[in-house]
Amino acid sequence: PNSDVWFNAGLLHIPKVSKSHAGSYIIRANNSEGATMTEIKLDVLFAPRISNISEPVMVDSGEDAMFECTFTANPIMYDGIQWLRQNSQTGEEEIIVTDGSRRFSIDWDDIGGNMVRTRLVVRNATIRDAGKIFCAISNGYGEQARSQTYLLVKHKPIMDESPALRKSAASNRETGVLTCRAQGSPNITFTWRRQTGELARGSKYQVEDKMIDPLTWESQFNVLDINPADYGKYECTARNSLGVSYQIVSLDTPSAPDTVHNVRIVTTTSDTVTIQWSPGFNGGSQQSYRVKYYPDTSISLYPQGRG
Repeated sequence: PNSDVWFNAGLLHIPKVSKSHAGSYIIRANNSEGATMTEIKLDVLFAPRISNISEPVMVDSGEDAMFECTFTANPIMYDGIQWLRQNSQTGEEEIIVTDGSRRFSIDWDDIGGNMVRTRLVVRNATIRDAGKIFCAISNGYGEQARSQTYLLVKHKPIMDESPALRKSAASNRETGVLTCRAQGSPNITFTWRRQTGELARGSKYQVEDKMIDPLTWESQFNVLDINPADYGKYECTARNSLGVSYQIVSLDTPSAPDTVHNVRIVTTTSDTVTIQWSPGFNGGSQQSYRVKYYPDTSISLYPQGRG
């Protein structure tokens, strides 16, 4: 028994209830005439906790992919089980709904002991399906439990063509940093060259490749001790067993930043507005932003004709 649990004069006191306190409590009373007994069940309610989710799943285009997510909760609310995915175009999360096409199916098994295993099946997977997959569980107690994995659909590298990755800038004698990013499965490797030919030998360049996530890979190409001959166009090659993709990255002297793009209004209320945009190339240094507001109509403080 826990030292913080005590009883006195018919009162059982548990100051900080936890899942370990759940169960049946037997109360016995006796006197000179005999004894009696009753049983009380303590049901401890708690927020969901995900204990396991499938590792990233890699499939060929057109194959099926299955994910499992195991969680505990009390109460278990089956309508609180959700699977989501990240839209590959917008980056926003979308709830996966089972529809008449049966491309997606969701089910679950009650394992016992407040534990449930839920499954998501994605049929005829395409490149558009590739990306983050989320398991989200809620039951009205505490915060929603979330865990993520990845659906990897085999395809050749697809370059990230964001304007900020198409250019780089650095002053003379500084280090120029060129970045190349691609998505694909299986693993991606990179090579770099001058568009006019091979790179110079020696310690002029440093290359660092890394995995951002199971779907995204990045290569950082450093040009050391820049001199005027180093400025120009460099070609990044991303390849895996399914193909090759190329991207040109320009190295130039520092300049003013490029114009932002994809400007859009995200939310509006009666007295606020949220605006979102994608940055352009920063010109080679840290950039800041200023938003100006112009009303649709101008309001004069004075009647017309006042001098």
